[in-house]
Parts: sequence; C-alpha cells; structure tokens
Amino acid sequence: MDETPTRHLVVVRHGKAEGVGPSDHARRLADRGVEDAARLGTWLAGLGLVGPAVAYVSSAARTTATWEQLAPSLTAWDVEVEVRDDLYAAGADEVAAVVAGTDDEVRTVVVVGHNPTMTALALGLTSPGGDAHDRLAQQGLPTCGCAVVGLDRWDAPGGDLTAFVTPREY
Repeated sequence: MDETPTRHLVVVRHGKAEGVGPSDHARRLADRGVEDAARLGTWLAGLGLVGPAVAYVSSAARTTATWEQLAPSLTAWDVEVEVRDDLYAAGADEVAAVVAGTDDEVRTVVVVGHNPTMTALALGLTSPGGDAHDRLAQQGLPTCGCAVVGLDRWDAPGGDLTAFVTPREY
C-alpha cells in the first residue's frame, strides 16, 4: 500500500490584466489584478500546504506579475520557480505533461497560466462530483481564481478538487 502523502496541485489563472498592451504576451496586471493576487497568496499560505514546492509560471507579463504578487506569502513552501515560455499557449494536456514530469519528492506544485487551459487542467485531473467541481465546471476559473487538486501522483488523473475559490471568496 502506498503511504505517500497526497500531493497538491494549485492551479491559478492570472489576475485581471489591462485591456491592451504592446502584445497579448506583454499585457500587465490591472490594479485589481495586483490586489487580488496578493490576497490569493495570503489565502494559499493559510491552507497549510507543505513543500518542497515548484511553481510553473507562464512567461506572459500578467502571469509572472501574478506570481510575484502572491509568492511573498508562500515563504514556508521553499518554492523553486520555473518561468516557462511553453506554458503561454499550452493546452491542458501539455500543462498536465509538465506537471507529470515533476520530481516525486515535491509535495506542492503551483501552475500560473491562462484560460481556458487552467480550467480544463483542473477539471481534467479531478473526478466529477461535488459542489466545488460542479461550480468550476459551470463558471470556469475567473481571473485570479484558484483550484487546489489533491493527487496521489503527479502523473495520475482522478484527483480530488479540494478547493475552488474566486477573488470574492478570499
């Protein structure tokens, strides 16, 4: 019997971004996005998740800024950060493959990315059922929304959606 503690995948959609920028990749966070990301960091720190941890962050300006705002609250996690160009336009299967390649010793993975990919990732790795899952399936991850998925292994779907929150809830 496997007694490995459950791993936690924290799926975050970037905070509210400005409407225009020099390019989509260069769009920055709006003031509300900055505030929401900082509050999300505080909420995440309160979950009691453990490290070591890895954060996979899309290289877009709005995702890296989201990470920069929430990360200061996660000092207890001992996070290694990977800013990745391949996450900018990745689909859910591609992001799941990145997560699946995570070292078994890592206990918490944070992915900061874009929709519809982040919603599809959280739904694709969890078993249907329950209020949180139904709500996520109906509304998707809003900007700076977060889904926490409990997994037995990084490369195995069928996890539990242990939390789904929106900025109005944290």
